[in-house]
Amino acid sequence: MLAVDAWTRPALEEGEGGDILAPSLETLRAFGVLSPWEVFGCGKVWLLVTPIFLHLGLIHLLFNGLSLLQLGPVAEEAFGPMRFLSIYVATGIVGNLVSAACGWGGAGASGAIFGLIGAVLVYARRRRHAIGPALLYRWLLQWLVYAAVVSLFVPRVNHLAHGAGLVSGGLLGYLADRRGGSRAWRAAARMALPTVLASFAATALAAPRVARARALVHFDEAARSGARAALDTARGRVGADEARVNLSQSIRSLDRLSGLGPEVEGFRGRFAEALRRFDGALSKGSDRSRALADLLAALEEYDRWLKANECAYGLRRIPGE
Repeated sequence: MLAVDAWTRPALEEGEGGDILAPSLETLRAFGVLSPWEVFGCGKVWLLVTPIFLHLGLIHLLFNGLSLLQLGPVAEEAFGPMRFLSIYVATGIVGNLVSAACGWGGAGASGAIFGLIGAVLVYARRRRHAIGPALLYRWLLQWLVYAAVVSLFVPRVNHLAHGAGLVSGGLLGYLADRRGGSRAWRAAARMALPTVLASFAATALAAPRVARARALVHFDEAARSGARAALDTARGRVGADEARVNLSQSIRSLDRLSGLGPEVEGFRGRFAEALRRFDGALSKGSDRSRALADLLAALEEYDRWLKANECAYGLRRIPGE
């Protein structure tokens, strides 16, 4: 993910730093980070699956990877590879669903990992009279306590996903242990991997637009700033000299923008041309009403397009709107 970050992250602006240990927000969005509004407002249900396999940085990935390395073989030994995968994916989805319902976005395998803990705890508890499972049960309880204590000192830990994963994992672990050979479980096991692949395929189809979201934000700011400058001038709120400075800044900002995609590029050309005509009329002291009317018409059409494409770009609200 870090390797393809250059594809989605525009050139760093002046004074903006880069973090080599974590992907940009645009990269995470392009790969399918959990977004409550997109799940419930746009119907992107695949965003309940993809965050299970995404992480907010190398440190985040390292901790969850080490946890899975310890718990995965135990769960696979207890339930078999297909039921293990089904429990992992299902509890991750439940954790993301509960998180999204409570307005919490993000990414990470923590919900699924706690799901494995719950499943194996139930498995070991049902065999607690044997030495091996009894030791495993105590080890998992200790591991769970350590994880809970450590998470108290880590900022922005998604306890909702942890709790939902643990409870759903316990339930699925019981069902898998009792009815793991049933047709329903075999069908669920066969669907786990295709569900993951289909979710990432859906994310890949949306990724090009989502990756341009940041450029769209900059375009929105420049376009609205130019429109405000023209309106303030037409209403006599600012003088001609100040107005020309503001208009020139907006035009330069629009001219520098790139990576907008063909849909937005047409709006960029219309805004820039209307602002240039307004600026030219202002410098000559001629009638500016036609240029202003064209600018406002372009803004109105752009607003309609923006409202219709919010879900496609993964942007609920453009700053300055």
